[in-house]
Amino acid sequence: MAKHYYIVLLFLLLRTVGLAQFDAMIIDSLGQVTLDKTATNGAYISIMQNKQVVYSKAFGYNDTTTQTILTDSTLFPISSNTKAFNSILLSQLAEDKLLDFEEPLFYYLPEINLSSEFMENELNLIDLLTHRWGIPRYDFTYYVLDSVEKKAPNRAVFNKLKYLETTSSSRTKFSYGNNQYIVAAYLLEQLTKQKWEQRLLEKILTPLGMDDTHCDLELYKKTASRSIGYQQKKAVNMDMVAPMYDVSGMGNMFSSIRDLQQWSRFLLEGDTNILSKDWIDFNLQGHFVVGFEESEPGFSNLEYGLGWYVYDYYGSKVVLHHGDNIGHQTLLVILPDDDIAFQLMANEGMVSNSFCFRMAFSLLDMLKLDNINDWNEIRATDYVYESEFSDLPNKVLPTVDLTEYTGVYQHEGFGTIKVSLKNGALYVESGAFKDTLTHFNEDMFVFNAVEFQEAYTFRFKVTEKEVIGLETSMVELSIDPVLFEKQ
Repeated sequence: MAKHYYIVLLFLLLRTVGLAQFDAMIIDSLGQVTLDKTATNGAYISIMQNKQVVYSKAFGYNDTTTQTILTDSTLFPISSNTKAFNSILLSQLAEDKLLDFEEPLFYYLPEINLSSEFMENELNLIDLLTHRWGIPRYDFTYYVLDSVEKKAPNRAVFNKLKYLETTSSSRTKFSYGNNQYIVAAYLLEQLTKQKWEQRLLEKILTPLGMDDTHCDLELYKKTASRSIGYQQKKAVNMDMVAPMYDVSGMGNMFSSIRDLQQWSRFLLEGDTNILSKDWIDFNLQGHFVVGFEESEPGFSNLEYGLGWYVYDYYGSKVVLHHGDNIGHQTLLVILPDDDIAFQLMANEGMVSNSFCFRMAFSLLDMLKLDNINDWNEIRATDYVYESEFSDLPNKVLPTVDLTEYTGVYQHEGFGTIKVSLKNGALYVESGAFKDTLTHFNEDMFVFNAVEFQEAYTFRFKVTEKEVIGLETSMVELSIDPVLFEKQ
C-alpha cells in the first residue's frame, strides 16, 4: 500500500513539475506587453498539456466601444486553419481504401484539364496538399464567380484549372495557395457525393463535439458572440472577403477556442472512430521542404505537412498553422512528442509580426530554454505600409476620354471586370471587389487596397484611340499583369 502511495505521489510531483513550465504570471505579463507592442485590440491564449487546459485567458477587448472581452466561446474565422480539416477528411477516405494520395488525380477526376498535359498525368493529392504543384495563389479564380458558378463553386474553380499557368516546375518549389485545397475539397465531394461542409459536420465536428464550429458567413455575422475584427484599430467589414466562404476546404470555417481545444486533443491522442493515430501522424509529418523561415537559433529547416508547417525547435517537433483574415488571426501549435498544444487568437489582422506568433514563440521558449527570448524586440518592425503608387508622377493625361475605358472586360479563367463612370472617375466591379480607381499616368490607373497592404494596377490597352483590353495585377501580384479583353 505504501509503495503504491509513493508511486502515485511521484507521478503527481512529476506532472506538477511539467505543468509548472508555463508560468501563468509570466504569460499574463508578457501577453499584455505583446498586446501593446503589436497594437492589438484583443487576443486569447489557451495552453493544453497532457490533454488538459492549463492556461486560458483573454487580453484586451473584443469590442472596443462596449469594452467586452473575448472568451473561449467567442467565434473567430479560422481561415487557413481550415486546410488541416480538409486533409483529415481526405485521410479518412484513404484509410478506407477509397483514395490513394499518390494516385494521379485523373484516376478519380477523368475530366481534369490542366495547362500542361504532363501535369494532367502526374498531379496527385499530395502535390495539392503540400503546395508543390507550381501555381501561385490565383485567388481571383474564386473571387469573381458569377451567379451560375456560385451554385457549384468548387466545380467552377476546378473547371478553371486549364487557365492556371505554373510559375515554377512542379515538385521543385513551395508555392502556397488556396486553389489546391478547393480542388481537394471538390475531389472529396465527387467521391462521397456529399457537400464538403456536410461531410465535415458528420465526420469531424459532431463526433468531436465541436458545436460552435461551422462554415456560414451569414450566421457568423448574426452571432452575438462573434469576434469583432480590426485593421489598424479600425473595425472591418467581413463582406470584403465574402467570396472565400463560397468555396470549400481552404479557409471557410469559423470556430472558438474551446472547439479548437477539442480539435487539438484529437490530433494529440487520436480517436479510432474518426481516424487512426497513424493517419493523423501522417498529416502531421513534413512532406515537402519549404526552407528556413526563422533566422534565430534553435529553428530547423521548415517543411510542410498536410495542412501544417513542421519544424524542430531545440529538439522538439513543432507543428503549426496560422490563419490570417481581414481583422483576425489564429494560430494553432501542436507539439505531438511533448503532448502540448497552443491555441491563439487575435482580433487584429494582416499584421506581419503578429501577437499570436510572438506569444507562441515565447511559450516555446518557456518549454525549451532557461530564458525567454524577447520576441517583441526580435520581431519588432517600424514597417508601415505605403503604396509604391502613393506619390503620383508628373502624369500624362489619359490618351482617350474616360468614357472610352468603360465596358466589360473578360478572361476565360478569371472572369469579368466591369468598368463604369461614377462621380467623374472610373469605377471597377469584379466579384466582391467594387471601388474607384485613381488615375496614375496615361492609360494606367491604380487602386490601393490598404486593408490588404497591396496596390493593384489597371493598364488599359489602347490602339488608335480604341480601348481593346485591360491588363491588371489584381489577379496575382507575383506574376505579370493579366490581360482581359474588352467585349
